[in-house]
Amino acid sequence: RFGVSSILLLGFARAMEGPIRLPRRDLVPLLLLGALGFGIYQMLWASALQVTKAGTSSLLIATAPIFTMLIASAIGVDTFSRARGAGAVVAFAGVALVIAEGTGLSLENGAQLIGALVTLGAAVLWAVYMSFGVPFLRRHTPLLTTAWAMLGGGIALAPVGLVQLSSMPPEAWSAPVLLALAYSGLFASALSNVVVFRAVRHLGPTRVANMQFLVPALTVVLAAILL
Repeated sequence: RFGVSSILLLGFARAMEGPIRLPRRDLVPLLLLGALGFGIYQMLWASALQVTKAGTSSLLIATAPIFTMLIASAIGVDTFSRARGAGAVVAFAGVALVIAEGTGLSLENGAQLIGALVTLGAAVLWAVYMSFGVPFLRRHTPLLTTAWAMLGGGIALAPVGLVQLSSMPPEAWSAPVLLALAYSGLFASALSNVVVFRAVRHLGPTRVANMQFLVPALTVVLAAILL
């Protein structure tokens, strides 16, 4: 889906903004940043989810806004304040309450503990992507920045993804699967991440990352309606 997303976004950028080439000093770091934020992040989170309960994983991923606040403040792309810190803590506590009432929280064995640590690592990588992406937004548009970063993520995922795809039976490629891939690639990955970086450009990484706390609450509402 990140391969699909990057191709679509580069096409949109070419049609809407003109040349899509970046100077080498920006291209290589941005590809590496995308490899961390989209590629390795996804591999760590998905792998850890196999040995970690969904509720625990959701709670640990919800630490990403807190890590974003700390990293962004440390590298000077955003400012830290007591109000922001308190808001993040209160929001995180709210997420914990929602998850505890739903799927529950637990670390029952060593494998789950390792999964929890790997999930935390994934949250840190997303925070790195959000924070270190700010300087690129000062030189390039959110659309172009996201497109190249997502291409970096797709390249990082390609070796493992292609091996796994080669073992899938033909019947796995059903119409619902293809539609889900198209939806995920166009909306959940491509357009939504452009919106995120556009917001980061105007509001800063900390305020935008805190919107992630809405995900568990909205998930509960949508799950009740759709499922």
